[in-house]
Amino acid sequence: MTLGFNTPEEMAILFKVRQDDIKKELEKNEIVYMNQRKLFELGNARVQLYQNFNKAAGNSEYVKDWEGSLEYQGAFLYGNLTTGFDFKKKTVGNIEIEYEDVFKNHDLTVGGYSTGDDSREFGFSLRKDKGYYELGTRIVISENVPIGSKVELLYMGYPIEVKEAENGKVTFDSALIRSDRNYQLKIYSPNGDVETRYINTIQSYNQQNKGEVEYNINFRENRESSKYNLDAQMYYGITDQYTIGLGTRRGTERFRDEYRFLDEGRLDLTYSNQIYNNAFPIVLRVGTDRTFTSGEDSNNKKYSERYKYDGLAQLNIKSWLFKTELKEHGAFYDEKSVNKYEVKYGGFDNFTFGYEYETKDYKSGRKESENRYTINYDKGLTSNLLLSTEVKISDKNDEEYRADLFYSGFDSFNINWKNHWVKEISNYTSEVELQSNNFYGMFDYSLSFKYSEKSKERVSLSFTLDYDNFLKIVGSAGELGGRNLKVGVDRIVDLKDIRKPLGSIDTSRVKVISFVDANDNNIYDEGETRVDNVEVKIGSQTAVTDEMGEAMLYGVPNEIVLNLSPTIRKPSYSMGNNVIKVKGIAASTIEAYIPVKPMITLNGSVELDKTLKLSATDIQELYGDILIKIKDIKGKEVELTMPDENGNFAVSGIFPDKYYLEIKYLGNKFNLPELKDTLELVYIDNSSPKIVLNIDKKKFSLNKFLKGKL
Repeated sequence: MTLGFNTPEEMAILFKVRQDDIKKELEKNEIVYMNQRKLFELGNARVQLYQNFNKAAGNSEYVKDWEGSLEYQGAFLYGNLTTGFDFKKKTVGNIEIEYEDVFKNHDLTVGGYSTGDDSREFGFSLRKDKGYYELGTRIVISENVPIGSKVELLYMGYPIEVKEAENGKVTFDSALIRSDRNYQLKIYSPNGDVETRYINTIQSYNQQNKGEVEYNINFRENRESSKYNLDAQMYYGITDQYTIGLGTRRGTERFRDEYRFLDEGRLDLTYSNQIYNNAFPIVLRVGTDRTFTSGEDSNNKKYSERYKYDGLAQLNIKSWLFKTELKEHGAFYDEKSVNKYEVKYGGFDNFTFGYEYETKDYKSGRKESENRYTINYDKGLTSNLLLSTEVKISDKNDEEYRADLFYSGFDSFNINWKNHWVKEISNYTSEVELQSNNFYGMFDYSLSFKYSEKSKERVSLSFTLDYDNFLKIVGSAGELGGRNLKVGVDRIVDLKDIRKPLGSIDTSRVKVISFVDANDNNIYDEGETRVDNVEVKIGSQTAVTDEMGEAMLYGVPNEIVLNLSPTIRKPSYSMGNNVIKVKGIAASTIEAYIPVKPMITLNGSVELDKTLKLSATDIQELYGDILIKIKDIKGKEVELTMPDENGNFAVSGIFPDKYYLEIKYLGNKFNLPELKDTLELVYIDNSSPKIVLNIDKKKFSLNKFLKGKL
């Protein structure tokens, strides 16, 4: 009889093997190289030239036109400069310099923004990027991505919308984006790299932990008024539960025939905690907005009476959410108070029910109230098919219905079928979208068919075809005869070497330097030997270091931490426990050093005595019961391993040195005593040390081939 499970002793040994594997992962030394901030370095350029053919509905002839632009990105004034030029209009677009992580994860952006004529408006912002913002009751996801990227918005793992980046930014404002949800952005860079970013729209009310601070400062000139607008907020964590918020806003308001400043401020205090043994999260907030400008507006209303008081309370009890918002207004406003009460329940499978009740009291004595009901049902019908529905009903006779299907079961493209109507079925709109990324490794394309009962053009078609990031075709056609076609070139190059086409303008070049780390400090010191013939890889791009130990990689996407994977072709060298990564923050050169160390790999195999006459199953079981342990001269474990299904094993990344070898049989079919021996490993060029473990009925024995000759 044999056990059908591992014994406690075997479990402990296997657990120790796994524990050591995890420990080795944790002990890895991660080295991240980034661009050095530079005063100036030549960057990348994107050139677009298109010939347009347009025909209006009812016309028989096409009107030809053209358009062209140049986009540039490079290191400038110790930041990352982005700008553009319109060949046809002969105008320079927005000029922005971004400084990443200048203060506690805050990014600073300074720019000169085009107003459409020859004038410009100066502006800057300092903020933490959350990935989304609220626009009234809608939530908008907005992210900076590599220029020329195509981005999928994923919900519950299904792509629900696809957009192309515009000037390095992508924005999604779909009605499917709701609060308290988790979304993903799958970013397809033109050079073939794919990145996933996670967006959580759960309302945090800008809460901070103790000592943490968050700023959101926006400044912008206003040429029309010859003044400026300033909007600034600061949130500081007094404790882990209390956050104080301070805000100021200076805007401009037209008063009769002139503009003047309007100064406002805000103060709020937010409390958050978990009650009843951390089971129920609670948030309480009180705040006030007040105008500091003296005098009256053009309607003779006093600014001193322009103020608001507000309060918020939110409680989560398992699948229930209870929320109350109360607002009191000063005499400046027509409303006296606005109160809103919300209950949401998501305990049913894939269903969410929401109810809102809002009341408004006016100074005139008039009262208004509204009841709103919302039902959402989102369910993955199969692993590739998502159904998303929404019903909104109000006693103000507002009704809205939505039913969408998203299918991603095809290898290279997705199909979306969206249906929407308001109040009556006559306001029905249906749209079928088909998008593809990297079709046959060359094409990106999208097709859209739209049907609308309300619009005059009930049926319309649009498409985009992008061939190998070089040729681009965009077209559309309407039911009444309108036609638009755009054909042209879209090309990105590294201005330091225009022979190197790039997949995106928002990229860096990486200069790799490999060297023998003689003093084991992971830093390149003067006099250390360079290592040639080291293959380095980032994404799908590879290069090999030359006799100077150097190699160049082009078009590496910025704002992404990427693994720089070296392959040490010479068996005498190894990476040790180092993991090399790069992150580009500007369109310039990253210098990445690869410290290599002289290492060897010990190979081994198991040979069974022919008299054992074991079946294939018995052999596999025997291999699985052999534990091989290697220790250094101090007795510290270096490696634990077991033979694979073919009886082979290998221990890589060890120094030429003396080691202790322990081989133990964990099974019970054979009486094999533990074997202990010593190994002195020596590196010999073009060879690898090897051991052969022989097994007969009574013992282990070992043959050593450590001098490179078998």
